[in-house]
Parts: sequence; C-alpha cells; structure tokens
Amino acid sequence: QSVLVDFTSRLATLAFALSVLFFFYRDGQTLIAKINFIGHKWLQRRWPSYAHSIPSAVRGSVNGLVIVGFGEAVVFSALFAVVGLPSAVLLGALAAILALIPLAAPALLAVIGVILSVQGLTMTGISVFVFGTLVVMTADYIVRPWLIQGSTELPFLAVLFGFLGGIASMGVVGLIVGPVILALLHVLLREASMDESADSDR
Repeated sequence: QSVLVDFTSRLATLAFALSVLFFFYRDGQTLIAKINFIGHKWLQRRWPSYAHSIPSAVRGSVNGLVIVGFGEAVVFSALFAVVGLPSAVLLGALAAILALIPLAAPALLAVIGVILSVQGLTMTGISVFVFGTLVVMTADYIVRPWLIQGSTELPFLAVLFGFLGGIASMGVVGLIVGPVILALLHVLLREASMDESADSDR
C-alpha cells in the first residue's frame, strides 16, 4: 500500500510537471518578456547580469546531469556486458540513475560484486566494484562540475561546492539548485564590488 501511494504521488507530480512544461513552451516568449520588463523595472542596470548568469547556470546543471548520466549508462552497460552479467544495458541504466543519489551506485556495485564473488568470480567482482566506483567519482566530482563551469563564470571549486552542498541539503534537486544559488551569489558579490569601486571613484 505504501509503495502504491508513493508511486501514485510521483506519477501525479510528473503529470503536473509535464503540464506546466507545456504551458511554458507555449507561452514562453510572453513570459520571458514580462519577466524582463519586471526585472528592468525593479533592478534596472543590475538585471542583465542576473538574466545572463542564472539561465546559464541552470542550462549547465541540466546539461551536466543529462550528459554525464548518459555517459555513465554507456560505461556501466559496457562493463557489465564484459563481465557477462545478464541484462547489462538495463543494469547500466539503473546504475546511472542511482548515481544521482549519493552512495546508491556504489551500493549497487557492491551487491553485484558480492554476487559475482559468491559465483566464484572474486577478482571480477572486486574489479567491477573498484572500476565502477572510480567511474562514479570521476563523473560526479570532475566531469559534471567541469561541464557546469563551462556555462557559468564560477571557478571549478565553487561549482564543486555548490554541487556537493546542493546534494547534501536538497537531494537530487540540489544538483541544479546548488550551482544556481552560487551563480546568483557570484553576481551579487560582483555587483557589490562594482558599487564599491564606483563609490571610491567618486
């Protein structure tokens, strides 16, 4: 009953998100025009910095999430196929999805390693766990922050902190929200420094 309620709730959330996305695509240009009008009216000369930095951070976060997830699915599927696991593509896709949750993908790799060890393939099981964990760590802590950094003006370390802090505080949603918050903070600090320099010139 609990699983059914949870599944129904998530299905309703997905349907609501898709319906909202439909209206965003249909009326997106009108919505952007109104947001720009309000932004220029309230923030005046500050608005272009926010309008440029925040969409770039969101786009970079989404691209990093999708591209890295697809790459992980391909690598894991190839790894599982090489060691002879059944349904290698399905297991690879599952491992890539679980990689979005901290420690979930290594847990799956550990279970697969134990199963292979029980079947007498101890070294194969250890290799799957070690290599798969290295893939997850490389993707999460190097490749994904690097992709996000390419769409923002944030330094690599700031993107990494935003990525890890977002996951720790908000879960999977923090993968996108964390870098966006840091990009907004970066714009605020830059605007403050520009104001201080302008005041000093006066």
